[in-house]
Amino acid sequence: MVREKLKILYNSMEWVGFSTSQPWRAYNVKFNKYFNYPEKDIRAGTLLAFYGMLQQWIDDSSFVFGFYDDQKDAIFSFEEYILDFLNYADEIAEEFPGIYGSIGYALKELDNEIRFEARFPSIDPAIFEEMRKALYTDKVLSGEGESKFYEDAFKEVGLGREYM
Repeated sequence: MVREKLKILYNSMEWVGFSTSQPWRAYNVKFNKYFNYPEKDIRAGTLLAFYGMLQQWIDDSSFVFGFYDDQKDAIFSFEEYILDFLNYADEIAEEFPGIYGSIGYALKELDNEIRFEARFPSIDPAIFEEMRKALYTDKVLSGEGESKFYEDAFKEVGLGREYM
């Protein structure tokens, strides 16, 4: 099922690009549950989907995570995505450095705009501190590798420039 949903995601990206709004609710997949899937293409694709959710949040074209406890209709749990990403961070960084760096850069940009503790008051702040220690490397903090991370992320998934 997830493979078919990723194929739909990739097909839509080929026509409209990566940063435009995706119908995340229609995919009906918790992509974070596949971050450590045995098949490499599924791992890469679901991580790219997470990056897509973050990038579309930055671009104000889509938002799938609820900020406050009263947003019970939020599609995905930001806390679950962050915890699952952190749980496999070392493996992701080694296998998919472009995707890892892209996600780190996107999270840093969002966190700098409004600290996550203010956006998500019901999430334990220690989770965000752990995230910052793990992801905000010198390269991510400097912004030096942003375009390389982005290009490498698509290569790691096997997609070309037409999808960016």
